[in-house]
Amino acid sequence: MNKIVIGAVTAVVIGVGAAAGWYFLGKDSGPALVGTTSAPAIDCNTAKADIDAAFASLAPETKATYAGLQCDAAKLTFAEVRFAGQNAGGTETGAFKLTGVVVDGVFFDNIKKIFNPAAYGGQPVTDRLPLINKLTAAKVTIGPEQGGAAFDDLAIVALGARQFAKAPPLGALGSMGPADAIDALQAFAFDSLGFKNLSGGEPGAAPSLTVAAINITAFDGVTLGGLDITTLAAQEPGKPGKVGIGSISLKGLGIGDLAALAKAAPGMADADTEGLKALMAVSFDSAAVKGFDASGFESPDDAVKIASLTIDKLKALATARVALEGLEGYSSEGEVSFKLGHLILTGIDVGTAMQGMVAGTATEPDFAKLRVDGYDLADLAIGPKTGDKVTLASLVASSSDYVDGIATRGTAKLAGFVFPATVIESEADRQPLIDLGYEALKLEMNVDYAYDPKAKTMDMKDFTLKLLDGAALSLSFNFGDFDVKALQEASAAMQPPLALMGAKVVKLSLGYVDDSLISRILKVAAKEQGQTPEALMAQAKQMVAMQAQSAPGPVTKAAVEAVAKFLDNPKSLTIALAPPTPVTFAEIGAKFEDLEGLAKSLGLTVTAN
Repeated sequence: MNKIVIGAVTAVVIGVGAAAGWYFLGKDSGPALVGTTSAPAIDCNTAKADIDAAFASLAPETKATYAGLQCDAAKLTFAEVRFAGQNAGGTETGAFKLTGVVVDGVFFDNIKKIFNPAAYGGQPVTDRLPLINKLTAAKVTIGPEQGGAAFDDLAIVALGARQFAKAPPLGALGSMGPADAIDALQAFAFDSLGFKNLSGGEPGAAPSLTVAAINITAFDGVTLGGLDITTLAAQEPGKPGKVGIGSISLKGLGIGDLAALAKAAPGMADADTEGLKALMAVSFDSAAVKGFDASGFESPDDAVKIASLTIDKLKALATARVALEGLEGYSSEGEVSFKLGHLILTGIDVGTAMQGMVAGTATEPDFAKLRVDGYDLADLAIGPKTGDKVTLASLVASSSDYVDGIATRGTAKLAGFVFPATVIESEADRQPLIDLGYEALKLEMNVDYAYDPKAKTMDMKDFTLKLLDGAALSLSFNFGDFDVKALQEASAAMQPPLALMGAKVVKLSLGYVDDSLISRILKVAAKEQGQTPEALMAQAKQMVAMQAQSAPGPVTKAAVEAVAKFLDNPKSLTIALAPPTPVTFAEIGAKFEDLEGLAKSLGLTVTAN
């Protein structure tokens, strides 16, 4: 059935093309953007027939209508163009309607090639041909007449397409799921596509989704050069939870990756193989979200706000950089309030740890292969909605020079960690801190290490943990035959770390510097025992003196005497090991019956103050 009337009367075309089903030939490859080019003058005497033929090539379940066609040599205008899907009984299942349509620069010959029923099912064609230089529409609606989605000011520049392999069911655009819609888009290319004031929702209800503007640039059928979304708001109908986003920007996003992701979405919660494969396929050059605000999902008080989130160069669940700025919110489930100034992660690789699950050979990630090269966290606060919170001023850490998945250099610095006693709910559990005189524990930490995987030497240059107004504990060591890979494999297999028994102590230093912790502990212990701190210290000195007298040899005797010196004036104590010949942990374990011999073999020295 073909009926064309120019003017106010609607034209009706029932597609007479090949069997329904959407795909196109040459899907896996294609040229770059077609760009705007000089279009031939429109022959208004044949324009009606050309439009009729194009509509006739559509799938038989697609009903295409238009009204108010006007023609001149440069452009076509329509009051309305509508594509509707219908079932076998003729009932509409969805619709895609454009009003106030203007088409500048039409390539009718190319349209006939692309929508050519005689070519459906033929040899693959990868050439993308220009179809329209520019198409604008004042209003677009998708779905049923009431409800569905609508937007304003559609503009498409330099629209091209490849040869279809079957009749394209344009009427189904109103009812397509995201996977099918994305798959359909891969036939096309354009320099830019944009529209404003998107709204969508259920019939008779307020819109559940609104977007101020969407702009897509440089789409070649495979990759989006850019996708920019401005002012998005969403709310599930009948529920209080809502989400708002100031802007979203994506660069270099693969459209096929989105199709795979959408198809696998139902299995994401179970982390099934197809879902993980889809996640591994997603890639983009950069992504940025600004002004994220979600609230009211579990209770009216629930809220999460993010000033900005950026991700650089994502591929196979690995990314160069993730930066989160200005996070804050509250969770009613855990009754926890949280705030974070910024978190920057660099060199992230989750995909390698997931490879076994993707291949179906593992049921959980290989955490030994999880990699983050750098952390930079600042201004963290977490705790009850009102009252004191655990805070962290900064944490900066890095790992580098990877060999076989092992970081051979690493550093970390933690500053301004504050743990208030009041966050401990139980008074009985809180009291020991109060007794020690701490309203809050304040900690700092430094780590610096190097590992040589070829020589299997671990050099812990510095590990220092400091309790402000308390004490500092520092550790450094050099171990030989320290097989990190074997230890990782044993851990993954939940086996004892037997490789550690063969590691050798080359040198080690453990230092303690007191800053009131000893006196605090003495006061608490003396109170519990009904004594004075001075009496309790005298008892400790007496016990150490007795041990010095009974020491099995000069090395152990000197060590105990150093401890006695420290107790006389507790300032600092250093235990050092410098074996004449490196000693394995297995050998150390075998010599515990001979303490003097063990002390000599380890080159033990203890220094006080």
